[in-house]
Amino acid sequence: MRNKWLVGGLIASVVVNLLFIGFIFGRIGMMPLPGMSPDPTVGYGRMLGFLPEDRRAVVMPLVRERMHDVMGNLRTLRTQQQAVLDALKADPYDKDKLATALAALRATLASMQESSHRSLVDVAATLTPDERKHLADAMRRPQFHHHPMMPPGNEPDRDGAPAPPHD
Repeated sequence: MRNKWLVGGLIASVVVNLLFIGFIFGRIGMMPLPGMSPDPTVGYGRMLGFLPEDRRAVVMPLVRERMHDVMGNLRTLRTQQQAVLDALKADPYDKDKLATALAALRATLASMQESSHRSLVDVAATLTPDERKHLADAMRRPQFHHHPMMPPGNEPDRDGAPAPPHD
């Protein structure tokens, strides 16, 4: 009886974690979640809202082009997430099938992160030193604290009023 509870708890834990990961990656094209990713580069393209319109017109097409590999993996990621869930629900349970599905999911996540990081390296090469500093500052703070069109440091306070300038 005790083993059934342990296995059930383990399965529930894995399912919750996978759903959490799927939720995060499902939101890549949406507004970022506050502080949800240990990788500060996730969604870096949305952090470039501080750029003036003319610079954004130059940089954003490169961001979109470079992120094509990442976005192309989303379908694969969803298929692999489903394979993990199917392996968990299988009766009889096949430990190797679940381990293989998790390994495939892990490899895709690593590949997506690697593509995203390569993209950031390429895009950062087109930014001025000041723009790179602003991007680094944006990566340091929780993403929900700044409006994408507002320069870092001018975020609204809790009441929604812009913060006073601080130079």
